[in-house]
Amino acid sequence: MGGCGSREKELREKVGFSQSDYDYALKKFSKMTKQKPGKTDEYFSFEGFKQYFTENPVLAQKLYIFMRNYGGQNYVDNLTFLTVVDLFTRVSMKLQNQLKNLDIYTLFTLVSLSSPDIMQRDAFNLNNVYKISVSYSNAVKLFKELINMQSDKGDILCHDDDQAPILIINNIFENHSLLNYKAFNDKIKSETPFICKIVKNYIAGKFVNKTLRNTLPKLDPSELMNKQLIALLNLSVPWFQKCIAINQIYKYEVESGQQYNFNILGNCLLQAKGPNMILFRHSQKDKDGEKQEKYVFGYFSPSQWRVSPDISGNKGSFIFSIHPKFKIFSTNGQQQSKFALLVPIITKRQSQTLHSPLKQGPKQPGLGIGGSGYDHHRIWIDGKQLQASRLVEDDKTFQSGSILPDDIHLLNIDLIEIWDLQLSTVGQGTSYFKSTSPQVHFGDNEKRINQNQLRDLIITLNQQQGRNDYRRDTREFQTSNPLLPINEEEEEKQQGK
Repeated sequence: MGGCGSREKELREKVGFSQSDYDYALKKFSKMTKQKPGKTDEYFSFEGFKQYFTENPVLAQKLYIFMRNYGGQNYVDNLTFLTVVDLFTRVSMKLQNQLKNLDIYTLFTLVSLSSPDIMQRDAFNLNNVYKISVSYSNAVKLFKELINMQSDKGDILCHDDDQAPILIINNIFENHSLLNYKAFNDKIKSETPFICKIVKNYIAGKFVNKTLRNTLPKLDPSELMNKQLIALLNLSVPWFQKCIAINQIYKYEVESGQQYNFNILGNCLLQAKGPNMILFRHSQKDKDGEKQEKYVFGYFSPSQWRVSPDISGNKGSFIFSIHPKFKIFSTNGQQQSKFALLVPIITKRQSQTLHSPLKQGPKQPGLGIGGSGYDHHRIWIDGKQLQASRLVEDDKTFQSGSILPDDIHLLNIDLIEIWDLQLSTVGQGTSYFKSTSPQVHFGDNEKRINQNQLRDLIITLNQQQGRNDYRRDTREFQTSNPLLPINEEEEEKQQGK
């Protein structure tokens, strides 16, 4: 027994794991092992290994082949296992090897692409790898594996015929069918900056500490929102990784026959408690006029909304396209950035009685995203006529580029969804939120101003309708008593009575 204990101590000191990490990894290793005939050393075969990869069976085979070749044997012993786990998690990096200088995402991509160079650990040369080509189809398979890495229940999140990986590869490859590895590597680094974290947590959650595993928030899928979309967003932005639930708080659909009321939409945005996102679907006939094509895009706000003339959002805001390609348009860092502007519909009668900053600023109601404050918006959602909405390729706030195909500027929106993110307590206290978004929620003064704006509007509305109580349930405001529900026609009817 003493000899066995000393060997374990020597192995732990060699790999440099903490005692808890080492114990957890060895516990998982023991569940995969088989005894070599006539020897006490343990090893595992593929049959033992693949049980931990029910959501990614093909990736499991690639990882096992890599481990086996890395160890130079037809099986994987505990030292090889711990070394490769360390390469993907950087728990210790005490062991010296030729691959330790590779970024985690580079190591993953080479394993996923089954690069023969990655199997030559002693003679590995990244310059040789840069000469290989990556095909569109292999890149799609790679991102399918990345999406499935975020399945926290072991079920397959993305199947072979799903569109999610195709959407992001459409962005990375643009119109190419092949990319050289360096161009591909650089592109995914810029487009999916959180890929290292996803890969690291995936392996660490299985073999080092289960609390590190990737998780997805609770979500009731809709026509525009599903867990595959959240998995793509997780690769690009940090907001959804510490989110425990995403709740739909608004939906407008042309086919349902419901009347478009911009102030109901605006009221839902104002009542969002924290980070939120709004999704739009544009519909148009194809060039032959035979098929209806659907394009999806959206806007994410990391903070609560405010009414014009105040600007909503901060540097964590971004525009994104989903279909036909997934792409994030972050803020460009200019000091004069104007993120989003919410201009409600105010009737003539209300404008005479309101005592608030709403009388300042632009008069045309709608939602302006990006631009230079009150004009030149990147996206404009018209408050009176939804079909008068439009978008352009660039503005002064967000990164330039086509949100939808280049020839689409006038929008025919047939579906809108608003989603509210429920952050965990841990997520709200992370260093990221403190550094890049010091005010995810308003401070007391800002919150009071925002609440007073909404209260003033509701008080005025209730006074016009003969009510004194404005402290009603928020759901009632969304349906029967929105922010400013009275339109000009209704006002004229009331004045004529």
